Amino acid sequence: MNDFIGIDPALETFAISLFRGPAQAQPTTTFANDFDGFTACWAWLCEHGATAEATVICVEATGVYAEALCYFLHEQGYRVCVESPQKVQRAFKTTNKNNETDARQIAEYAYRYEDELPLWQPKTALIEQIRVLLTTRESLVRQLVTNRNLRKAFQHKVIQT
Repeated sequence: MNDFIGIDPALETFAISLFRGPAQAQPTTTFANDFDGFTACWAWLCEHGATAEATVICVEATGVYAEALCYFLHEQGYRVCVESPQKVQRAFKTTNKNNETDARQIAEYAYRYEDELPLWQPKTALIEQIRVLLTTRESLVRQLVTNRNLRKAFQHKVIQT
């Protein structure tokens, strides 16, 4: 039997919930979103018997807030899946949204859609560096175009500064 973990990461903390089936949901716990929090989370997983071989961890895609945690869990041997918030939200009709509720729903989502979850694989350091450089370049080019357009628009102002 698989254990299903749902994680809702934020800037400073992440909420985690263990789901073993509708009748066996565990309370949600929160950890610091740093290395100490990751190791405390790992201890919590071990304490609850969520072994790497029998556990699927589904993390809500929140960009860089979840990145280090995903790398850490993958290094511990866990199967990690990163899903968009929209896909998880479509599976539920809840309006009461907070990190604890989201973590529980993400865990239940993993339980319901286990056969469709794409497993996350870390990128090589070179690929990640190239991706960051390209993203930075795209941002700088957009800023340059915006500044040029502003300069041209200001040249057509009646009252010049």
